[in-house]
Amino acid sequence: ADYINSATFQISVTGTNGQESIQDFSINLSCPFTDTLQASLCPATQASSVDTVFQPFEKGMMFWRGDTKKIYVFYTDGSWQEFADNWNGEANPAPDELPQGLIKPEQGFGKIWYEIGGTGVLGWATAAESSYTARWETYPVTDAGQVMLAPTFTLPDNRIIIAGLVWRYQ
Repeated sequence: ADYINSATFQISVTGTNGQESIQDFSINLSCPFTDTLQASLCPATQASSVDTVFQPFEKGMMFWRGDTKKIYVFYTDGSWQEFADNWNGEANPAPDELPQGLIKPEQGFGKIWYEIGGTGVLGWATAAESSYTARWETYPVTDAGQVMLAPTFTLPDNRIIIAGLVWRYQ
């Protein structure tokens, strides 16, 4: 999972006379990998067993990726955004009129939620945050001549989110 294009190994052999011989060699890797989430392209990065936090909203959902400290916001219209989690323990302001049965997002989710427009953009959270372990891969996506790495990752129910110019479930 940590190698792209090739992996280099070293073999050490000791003969009957006690003399050691060491040889380096590389193996070229080609896609599709046998265990990729998206077989049509080679992933730029792969990470398994990543601490992930999920929270659903009225108009989308948020994910926190623990190893990179990134927050991803996925909107019901198919668009998505990536943010650095720079929450430092500060209180997040929110409108006082919290509707019955809905939840004000807290911590890093709350900070991003407030900065992007809160209820007007994403709505209220419909459930509390939940933690799980996910597999994450990133794939190169070109938009207006710019290349970005778009995430593909597992959900708690084993569905897969594939993000590109728009996101979708698999």
